[in-house]
Amino acid sequence: MMHIHMNESQEQFTNQPEGRPSAPVATLQAAQITDILEGMSDALYAVDKHWRLTYINRKTEEIWGRQRKTVLGRDIWAAFPHAVGTPPYTA
Repeated sequence: MMHIHMNESQEQFTNQPEGRPSAPVATLQAAQITDILEGMSDALYAVDKHWRLTYINRKTEEIWGRQRKTVLGRDIWAAFPHAVGTPPYTA
């Protein structure tokens, strides 16, 4: 299973510096990336700097046995208290 620690907010597509893609292009690129992540055979989740779950793909839903709507925005350790004290928690 992979996880991504997100440091920036989703606002990255609203205020693009010169040389960056326009909002419509960035939105299309984001949709393409989402399609790729959703089609992966590996589980993938992302957390922000406060350890809140910001993304989980379909495979993660399947493995965790939870729908994304029940965990997104929640602190990962509150969503999975049994994981506190495990190697991922102490890393």
